[in-house]
Amino acid sequence: MHRSGDEDEDEEPANCAAPLTCKEKDLLRYYYYIHNGIATKYVAGMSQEWFHRIMNLVPKKMQKNQREIKKINEEIKEDYAFAVKKSVVDFVLKEPEIDEDERFLDEDDETPMTIELAGVSEAWKKLYRQSKRYLSHNLHLINLCMLQAQALWESNFVNLRLIDISKLKSKPKMEMLPFQDIIYQEIERSKKVLKEEWCPAIIEVYKQCQKNKRKKILPPDSRIPAFLNCLGNLMTAHLQELALASIRDFREYVDILHRESQGSHKPGFILHLKVNGNRISFTPTFSDIEASITEVYTMMKNAVYDIPRLDSALIDDEGTGKKKNMKPILLPEIIDTAREEVNKMVTEQNLLPEEYVKKFEEYMHLINGISEKETDAYVSEEHTFDEFKEKVIYFDTLGKTINNDISKVVELGMYELHCDDLILNLYRKTDGLRERVLQKMSLDHQAINNKLCDRYKDISSVALTSPNSTSELVELRDKVVEIETVVMKEMENELNKAARRIVFLSDFCQFTTTEMKLNTKTFQWHAKMPSIFDEHKTIMDGKTSEYQKALKLKRERFQEELESYSNQVEEFFTYGNVDDLPKYLKKAESLKTKLEVAEEKIKHFNMEEKAFEWELTSYPTLKDTQDKLAPFVRLYEISMDFMDKQKIWFESPMGTHHPADIEKQVEDSLKTVTKLEKDFSEIPAAKTLVVDVRSKIEDFKDKMPIIKTLGNPSLRERHWELVSNTVGFPVKGGSETNLYKILDMGLDEYVKKFEKISETATKEHNLEKSMQHMVEEWSDKEFNITSYGETGTYTLSATDDIQSLLDDHIVKTQTMRGSPYIKPFEEQIAKWEEQLLMLQEIMDEWLKVQGTWLYFEPIFSSPDIMSQMPEEGRRFTTVDKNWRDIMKAAIIDKHVLAILDIDRILEKLKKSSELLDLINKGLYDYLEKKRLFFPRFFFVSNAQLLEILSETKDPSRVARYLNKIFEGIDSLEFNEDLEISKFKSMVGEVINLSKNVSTAKARGQVDRWLADLDKQMKESLQKEFKSAFTNYIDKELDVWIEDLPSQIVTCGLQTLWTAQIEKAISEGTSALEDLRIKIRQEKENAIALSKSKRSKEKAKVIANLVISTTYLETQVGKLIQDGINSTLDFFWKSHFRYYWEEENLMVRIVLAEFMYGYEYFGSYDRLVMSELTEKCYQVLSVAIHKVKGGSVEGPTGTGKSETVKDISKACGKQCIVFNCSEGLDYRPLGKFIKGLACSGAWSCFDEFHRIKRSVLSIVSHDILTLQRGIQSGMSNIFLGDTDILLNPTCAIFITMKSQNSLKEKIPDNFKALFRNIAMMKPDTRKIAEVCLSARGFNYPSVCSRKLTSIFQLCHDTLSKQPHYEFGLRSIKAVLELAETLKPEIMDESEVEAQEINSIFTAIHRLKFSELLPDDQKLFLRISQDIFPNVDLNTTIFDKIKKTTEKVCEKMFLDSHSYFQEKVQQLYQMIRKSTQFSS
Repeated sequence: MHRSGDEDEDEEPANCAAPLTCKEKDLLRYYYYIHNGIATKYVAGMSQEWFHRIMNLVPKKMQKNQREIKKINEEIKEDYAFAVKKSVVDFVLKEPEIDEDERFLDEDDETPMTIELAGVSEAWKKLYRQSKRYLSHNLHLINLCMLQAQALWESNFVNLRLIDISKLKSKPKMEMLPFQDIIYQEIERSKKVLKEEWCPAIIEVYKQCQKNKRKKILPPDSRIPAFLNCLGNLMTAHLQELALASIRDFREYVDILHRESQGSHKPGFILHLKVNGNRISFTPTFSDIEASITEVYTMMKNAVYDIPRLDSALIDDEGTGKKKNMKPILLPEIIDTAREEVNKMVTEQNLLPEEYVKKFEEYMHLINGISEKETDAYVSEEHTFDEFKEKVIYFDTLGKTINNDISKVVELGMYELHCDDLILNLYRKTDGLRERVLQKMSLDHQAINNKLCDRYKDISSVALTSPNSTSELVELRDKVVEIETVVMKEMENELNKAARRIVFLSDFCQFTTTEMKLNTKTFQWHAKMPSIFDEHKTIMDGKTSEYQKALKLKRERFQEELESYSNQVEEFFTYGNVDDLPKYLKKAESLKTKLEVAEEKIKHFNMEEKAFEWELTSYPTLKDTQDKLAPFVRLYEISMDFMDKQKIWFESPMGTHHPADIEKQVEDSLKTVTKLEKDFSEIPAAKTLVVDVRSKIEDFKDKMPIIKTLGNPSLRERHWELVSNTVGFPVKGGSETNLYKILDMGLDEYVKKFEKISETATKEHNLEKSMQHMVEEWSDKEFNITSYGETGTYTLSATDDIQSLLDDHIVKTQTMRGSPYIKPFEEQIAKWEEQLLMLQEIMDEWLKVQGTWLYFEPIFSSPDIMSQMPEEGRRFTTVDKNWRDIMKAAIIDKHVLAILDIDRILEKLKKSSELLDLINKGLYDYLEKKRLFFPRFFFVSNAQLLEILSETKDPSRVARYLNKIFEGIDSLEFNEDLEISKFKSMVGEVINLSKNVSTAKARGQVDRWLADLDKQMKESLQKEFKSAFTNYIDKELDVWIEDLPSQIVTCGLQTLWTAQIEKAISEGTSALEDLRIKIRQEKENAIALSKSKRSKEKAKVIANLVISTTYLETQVGKLIQDGINSTLDFFWKSHFRYYWEEENLMVRIVLAEFMYGYEYFGSYDRLVMSELTEKCYQVLSVAIHKVKGGSVEGPTGTGKSETVKDISKACGKQCIVFNCSEGLDYRPLGKFIKGLACSGAWSCFDEFHRIKRSVLSIVSHDILTLQRGIQSGMSNIFLGDTDILLNPTCAIFITMKSQNSLKEKIPDNFKALFRNIAMMKPDTRKIAEVCLSARGFNYPSVCSRKLTSIFQLCHDTLSKQPHYEFGLRSIKAVLELAETLKPEIMDESEVEAQEINSIFTAIHRLKFSELLPDDQKLFLRISQDIFPNVDLNTTIFDKIKKTTEKVCEKMFLDSHSYFQEKVQQLYQMIRKSTQFSS
């Protein structure tokens, strides 16, 4: 329902929608014609030139976003099409001379359309009036009261800020707590202004407007709530403006902190360095600082939220409700952005203190307790006082350095770093450590002094001792002489050392009263020693006189004793009764004992005579008496010995004594007695006695035949029955029969028959004894069973002796079974043989199963492998259970024969062996599958591959195998999501991946993410090349070296040089001359860089540049010399050339062209390019181009393998060296060739001539299949029984000796697969000279001449030994070692001498210890001729000699010169190896 025009304007209009007017309908129809009336395909397209003009107006840096440019292009085309369509519609609808704007506005035109539009105008006016009335009722912002409130804010509070930043700016660097107090006070001040000034002022304005009812400023009461709500929103907007301005100001302050805070008078914060546990920490922490700054934004936000809304306050005055606070809108993005700025600022500012604190890393050993532990350990060890002294001085100097040399306060950006707490802590640490060492030194000093006093006391006691005999007198005299001449000097030296100790300790510590007394006592003892020695001399003089008198008396009495002994010997000449032999023997032995005592007395007398310096007395009577007595003693002893044994033999049971032993003793007795009979031929009584004894022995000897047969211990009951049957009456052996009884039977006539019985008994007994011995050997034989890791089971170890014994006993047992004398024991020996054969079969199966189980156990202990190979896992579980059961039973009883009693052990072992064979086949298939997916696994052993594949949960653990898969990658860097973002070389070079490799997406499959890593490695290297050629073409050489990876530098510069040479060739000889000068200058720059201190990685890059530029300079010179003016000339095309084409690096030589492989090698050593090396490059490259292999022949030491590896690195291809041997089977070779075919890698089969011809025939078939597959462009080929995906970039090279020197010639069908080149002895001097230049030597020519000369002379003159080598390998080793020995800082006048000395020292260390003694002498003479003024630095050898002597003395060894020399040579070799590894 529409209201009339005269309705009350104060009334609120109805909120209703009006119908479309005719004009609106016409506008809709007009745009409909534009959009739908004309098809777009009929509209002419926009000119491309116009688009280019538009794009020229866009800044270039914005044109890089191609996606947005494409969108804009489409939008422009749409706008252009719309404009064209609109023009067409306007042209069709437009009447002549009528503007478009007048078409619907001209009321004088009486067209039907204008008539209709005229009817629309009133409706439009009515709608306008309704809207106007609505705004006048509802738009309170234009109310006078609102305007006054706005004016109040603009005049009094618009410049108000929650925080007065000027106060913060004016403050110097402060602690964090005062900063927080200032912020809090400022915010509280601002809140007070808002609450106590602004809000009351607004209320006052409102009340004044409310009182002025005449003007009706305020709306009607019904609209008051809406009005107050508008007022509240206005105030909220003001608060929002205040908050945003305050945030903006504080952000400016944060920016000032970041940009302009350097200096003590500038704003910022104070940081304190303190020791927190075992580390250095900042107080407050960086996170606390960041939190305190970001908290300011929260405090400002909370401050503006704490202001009450006045609408609620005014209504509350009337009791209408409770108060509410204003909530100005502060977008989270604003606060977050401000906080991010703070975070960024704090992060960047933190770098300075974090970098500064690294200066204290050298003192971390004091903080983390390492120094304390080392000092405690050092103090607990045995060290000399001087060594402790050095330690004390070290800690004292360190403490003074820390306290005096380190700044207490440092300005670092917005921080003022206070280090005083840390310095004080470190100083106290050094002081405490020094005191510990001093305490130990003091205790050692007291202990040494106590020992000195005790030693003086012992010397005094010895010197004042009264000797009780002549021997003691002599011993005491010698001791005191040694004390006076040797010991007292040592004591004096010890006293001097004690004095030096006292002087040193008094400088650092205070002696106690006890220590001072001990020091005094030590020196007083030394002063008393002269008087003690005088007293000793008095004692010795008195005792010497006393013992000389006693000696004279004893000699007179002894002479009388000797006379009586001589008379007693004469009595033995009259003894001749054989029955009195026991009496004779007793008397003779007694006299013999007396003569021995007399002999000892003579020695004692002579000793005393010697001590008194008298002439020694001889006593010939004693010797004569002994000589007379000796034959009688011998006779009596032999006679009585035989008679005693004869009685035993007669009375003992038969077989108790072996007949052979009896016969031997009888023969010996008879022989001795016969000899004595001749000695006593002139003494009648003694001769009669000898004859009687001899007759008794001969009588017994006649009875030996019966003793040797029936006295055989091997006779058993069955043999005695045969004896009884032979003689015809019962004869029993054993204890019932002795020799007396046998002799009484008169059996002498049956001796011949008894011999056969005895022989049979002996052989049967020997067999029985052997069998018993075998059983006894096994009775205590046990298995050596050891626990296997943490598996809970055991394994056999050291079974060689058991196997050897088992084989020996089986042979013995089988031999015994074939003996004709085994019949009595046939059943026993057969059972024993069965046991041994069973044991052998069990042992064979057991060891076979153990070897395979040990291989599989760590594999299947991984849950990941078990899940990937479930069937094999189940089989191994069965085998593992059998193994554990067997070992559990074996550990209970370790005796070898006890395993025969284990239930079904052989059956279990055989079943386990069958299962293990199946597991092995399944494992081979599984590994083959993994290798086919990631071909680099073909070059890894099965054990290593399984360990790699088992690391499914922790990809970082694969890092230890990376250098076996990727030659140049040593480690990887992972982010929080276990994505690989970077990889590192062994020398620390880092390469960023172009795209992160996700290990999580591989879901534990290591081969998948390794394949991704392989791809990303190559793409990343390609990206680095692109970056180098885009951004670094005009950069200086040192910029390339510092900014780019080493591999990019080496190949990238080669690419630039190739382009420069080709450009110079096309421009003519003068351009080549200029280029040669430029290359020479770059070589000199590179040599200068090599002399500066660089990392190992950069040093290799610079060395490669020197080698490359030397080669390039030579080649450019040849280009000039030969007048080359075309890049198509063969001389130029025969060189290795690099080209960057279509974002790929191409390598060309002769007709061959390769795409660079982008394999990452890091920094590597390039070969010196000689004509021979270049020729080898050409032949091998053409061989690859013709899809053939390369064969490099030549003697050892000509660089065959190194050349192959160098060309592979030059082409960016992975090259795997395979060392061939005589026992090499075709299987590993076939597996290797499969890996090459799949991966596209290159290989070098080193010493290929060692392989047998039978293996070569199989290998040649695989190589032929591979080459034909590449030639025909096949994507897949069959190698063996495997269908593999062929990578045509693979190549095979072999190295071997010259074919003329081979015993077996290489088959012709195999040679046809390769292109041959023969290597000769290289120019070692040239190579050495270039290498020395690359290593920063200033006199490479002189050094190389001396090096090659001495090696040539050694080769020609020294003996020929298999371990001598004076070729390229030795030269390279000498150069590497000489580089480490060369001093970094040298006097200019001594540079040449120092470098020559480095070369000689390196040669001596490497070669001298390898030479034989005679060759060492010749080597020294040769070296003196070539290095006349060079001497080895033997300082370190002197130290080694002293240390060696000390150790030898401690271990009671003789430290002779030869041993010392070998120790020094060993030290040199160890030092050499450590220098190479570093």
